[in-house]
Amino acid sequence: MGRPLHISLCALGLSAGAAVWGQSLSVPANSTQTLTSSSSYNDASTVDGVLNVGDGTQAAGAVVAEFNGAATINSGGTENIATDGVHRTYVTATNHGVLTNNGRFEVAYSLGGIDDSALVMDNTGAFINTPGSSVLLGSASTAGRRAVNTGTMTNMGHLEARHLGYSMEWVRIDNNGTFILSPGGVLYAGSIDPYHFVNGAAGSSPGTLVVQATDDHGVILGRFENSSGSVVRFDPAAGTVQSLGTHTGFAGNARFVGAGEYQKTSSGTTVIYGIDYTGPTVVKEGALVVNGSNASSASTTVERGATLSGSGWVSAVTVQGAGTLAPGNSLVPNSVGTLTVQGSADLQATSVAQFELGAPTAAEPTAGAAVTAGDLVVVNGDLQMNGTLQVKALPGMAPGAYRIFSYTGALTNGASLDIREMRAQGLTAQIDVSVPGEVWLATKKLLPQTITFTSQAPTAAAVGGAAYQAGANADSGLPVTLTSTTPQVCTVQGRVVTFVGAGTCVLAADQPGDSTYLAAEQVTQSFAVANAPTPTPFPAGTPTPVPTLGQWALMLLSALLAGLAAAGLRRPHVGR
Repeated sequence: MGRPLHISLCALGLSAGAAVWGQSLSVPANSTQTLTSSSSYNDASTVDGVLNVGDGTQAAGAVVAEFNGAATINSGGTENIATDGVHRTYVTATNHGVLTNNGRFEVAYSLGGIDDSALVMDNTGAFINTPGSSVLLGSASTAGRRAVNTGTMTNMGHLEARHLGYSMEWVRIDNNGTFILSPGGVLYAGSIDPYHFVNGAAGSSPGTLVVQATDDHGVILGRFENSSGSVVRFDPAAGTVQSLGTHTGFAGNARFVGAGEYQKTSSGTTVIYGIDYTGPTVVKEGALVVNGSNASSASTTVERGATLSGSGWVSAVTVQGAGTLAPGNSLVPNSVGTLTVQGSADLQATSVAQFELGAPTAAEPTAGAAVTAGDLVVVNGDLQMNGTLQVKALPGMAPGAYRIFSYTGALTNGASLDIREMRAQGLTAQIDVSVPGEVWLATKKLLPQTITFTSQAPTAAAVGGAAYQAGANADSGLPVTLTSTTPQVCTVQGRVVTFVGAGTCVLAADQPGDSTYLAAEQVTQSFAVANAPTPTPFPAGTPTPVPTLGQWALMLLSALLAGLAAAGLRRPHVGR
């Protein structure tokens, strides 16, 4: 295979008037090259000087600069596209072309009003805008459409779609194209009429905007329009915060509009301050904090392991199993708030509704009582309350009643209550729905109780000896459980204590409490357990003791001896 053709037409400031295909392109520093006819470059190309695509005299679409191989605009280099508004630059898929911009890339015109200038990425073509670089789409009086088509554009620098009076400037993602706003990237759309970042044009397949930026890094200024079927995906990294709206991370007149889907993925946190769109919102991972409004969204779904929180307004909410609804600002500990649902709220089985509660709303459930020291969810629709209500105790928690939900429609209540933190405060609680349109948590103080052993500890306990019948009662009348803390010495079955080894036996009596009583303080009873007794052998040299016979035994022995003597007297003598 021969070496690929490399052509440099810029060293002397020359222009390329005829179409060229297949080689690489090189524009040296301090030089200018102008393409006046379509060209295709399949090998690696570099721009260190100035590359103009078109000189303003061609007909619409007459000049196409097509990069099928890798192309790089180095720092200090500039590529100007369509200086009369009639030309395009492509990064195509023939050789998986990649255009890397380390300098300045401008799509602009100054002579005409034809809106045919564009940066187009086809198929697997990619455009990488590196940190410190800039992409400028449009200039004064322009009205050009700018498209990202099926490829991927990653912005780590500054990308600006700007105009001074027309409403036609945009960056557009068509036909499954992807635009990635990475940490450090800035997206600026519009100056007078902040408009134009469009995801999916009419008649095209939906595209995807992936926002990876974190707090104080990636910035969106202007209006983003997400067409139906398209997806905007927020991907903050684990442990990071990503803010949308008036926060320093996403500032200015940032607006999200349109009917496409907005997804929150990855384990980081995204904060919304005023979002105006009609598509559905899906929280797939991490936390979405709504401190402004996305109430215009068609619906909000919280999937397994994800969290929806905040003190703003959201659309109809469905919290799926193992998802969490946590009103208030989850980014700030001990920060209560009210989350308003403009529609129904469906907390499904095994979901979690998490509330931080301080001082009670009222002494008892009272219609319309103001909530000042606790979280609240206001539902302008039906409330399906399943799953588990989880309470986090804040300073000031005390006996009384807390309003946790308000609703305007029908109530379905199948929720259980996790009050472990409240028991640590000496409180118990139950759900109270006696006030129409409100759900309350009624709390009361738990009563103390004590345990006393009613049986005396044994004084002669021994291994294998008689079992001990232990007894203990609580003054609450609740049943007491006995256990052995020394199972190598003694074991307990119900109330029966058996001794299995020498040492100290320790019995523990417990009562865990209930909805009225606190758990009792544990009481113990201890006593010694001896080894089992063993027979003692006779010392060496000790005479064998003669057994002592009783009266009847002596009489029997005497009769036996007399009988033997008589028998001897009657025996015949030998030889008589």
